[in-house]
Amino acid sequence: MLACGVTQLAVPSAAQVTGRAHRIRGAAAVLYSWGNNFSGQLGTGAPLRTTATTPATVKLPAEVTPAAVAGGSTFAFAAGLGGAVYAWGDNLHGQLATGRIGQPSPVPVKVSLPDGVSALSVAAGDSSAYVIGSDGKLYDWGNNKSGQLGIGSTKSRYRPGTVQLPDGARPEAIAAGKFSAYAIGSNGVLYSWGQNEAGQLGNNSFSTIPSTTPVRVALPSDVTPVKIAAGQSDAYALASNGTVYAWGDNHAGQLGNSMIREHGSPVPVPVLLPSGVTPAALASGLNSAYVLTKDGLIYAWGDNGEGQLGDGTRDNRFLPVRVSLPPGAQPVQLTAGAISAYAMGATGKLYAWGNNVFGQLGNGTTQGVLVPTPIPLPAGAAAAALVPESGSTSAYLITAPARSWLLCCARAVLPDRGDGRVSQRTAAAERRGVPHRFRYRDRPHLQ
Repeated sequence: MLACGVTQLAVPSAAQVTGRAHRIRGAAAVLYSWGNNFSGQLGTGAPLRTTATTPATVKLPAEVTPAAVAGGSTFAFAAGLGGAVYAWGDNLHGQLATGRIGQPSPVPVKVSLPDGVSALSVAAGDSSAYVIGSDGKLYDWGNNKSGQLGIGSTKSRYRPGTVQLPDGARPEAIAAGKFSAYAIGSNGVLYSWGQNEAGQLGNNSFSTIPSTTPVRVALPSDVTPVKIAAGQSDAYALASNGTVYAWGDNHAGQLGNSMIREHGSPVPVPVLLPSGVTPAALASGLNSAYVLTKDGLIYAWGDNGEGQLGDGTRDNRFLPVRVSLPPGAQPVQLTAGAISAYAMGATGKLYAWGNNVFGQLGNGTTQGVLVPTPIPLPAGAAAAALVPESGSTSAYLITAPARSWLLCCARAVLPDRGDGRVSQRTAAAERRGVPHRFRYRDRPHLQ
């Protein structure tokens, strides 16, 4: 998700801490959450086993300006503008990085990264967490029963530790599925590790034995990945040539290529987007996928049992279909929950659709909707950064004051519409982990 340099445009499983984040014209950003709070994952201090149908403020320390957030199944964590990390919610697998498993926390607690290391990018799997540090290393912690920490074993760990990518590569983008993880290396190679029963590692194999160390995803040799997303047992990559590739499970049409096959594909295959569509961003729910185009349209495919594809039906789609956006919505960000989806418009309006049993659409009800519907935001606030949370039934949003956001961010988050050189520059900058719009003037200020 992208807004004012916080994250790349609509990368569903990772958020980035870059630029001035949301401290816009002296006004700090606010982090809101709503939906399922069974394990305290809303971070608002509300009682466990409750729900919230409208946005409430996450209780970060007063001195912390939220710059990036990632949500797992029953926990979440955020990085502040200075790179400090806080986590809240479930701690059954050590997701809070306190050094031990234990009771959940309904309010944020600080995560201790190594001295001098700040978070530049964050991602969350079902019950594991990932951070790209300012030292160029990849850190993770939490559940590792499927090898999703990539450390050569299936032993979980309760404090941040490093992951070694092959070939000396440094991580430049990170995404997480339910029990698998993905990273684009500085060498332009996409790596994966963890569960692989559905071929979601993309290394030309189906296996009940997880890969506990990173392996190469078998993208075509002439393809350079620039953005990645992951669902429950499927994954996606947007290549520099504009092609979207998918692999893994396909029981609901997640590969987007008209094939219907339970085990899907263990190697990346092109998604059959309509002719003339130029993808700008990816998102993935549990068993559905989404593309935001440079023309400001959204296409979706896969599971639609809860209306999460936003086309007005509950029919699964094996080829991408256009999401029925309201007139003038102008989406510039996109993300997906487990069985719901969200889009942010150029003016800071927020839209949601799909399942709403936990109130995760944020509209004050628990009634699902089949097409994008506006979410009321707190008075004076505009959406500035959606949060990737592909396995979650909770939702998170960073807002900024409406007037300041419109002045600063509407221009910044619009997808590139320039020539090929602009697109190539965007791709190169985003592989390095910094959207090009902020790379030159607004380099990360790490405290």
